[in-house]
Amino acid sequence: MNPQNIAKVATCTLGAVGAVHLVALAGGIPFEYLGGGRYPDEATARIGEIGALITVSAFGWMTAARAQWVSRPSPRIVRGFMWVMGGLFSLNTLGNLAATTLAETLIFTPITLALSAAGFYLAWRADDVPTTVGGH
Repeated sequence: MNPQNIAKVATCTLGAVGAVHLVALAGGIPFEYLGGGRYPDEATARIGEIGALITVSAFGWMTAARAQWVSRPSPRIVRGFMWVMGGLFSLNTLGNLAATTLAETLIFTPITLALSAAGFYLAWRADDVPTTVGGH
């Protein structure tokens, strides 16, 4: 598998996940359906969604850098982000499996599992993609 292609797919997937978080922040998804159905109130759900959006955006930027769509920082930084991405999405997958909402379990478990696998794969294969702008 070509790591650059995996990074491209992961970037697009993260963009779609980010869009879901934006819709949730705009009130398009009831808070009862967010965070595995475990947020006690709307204010807590909004804080959680803001945190999720920031995290997904950071991973999206790093996978875009890995895909060579944007200038990337040090390969060590990108590799570190990919390890963290793999780990956090592994935990997120477990959370989705324990969600109280069936939709989150059925829809988001496969997505977070794929993003976790992509993160670990891109961390493991980090050295085989040449650096981009500026010779980093």
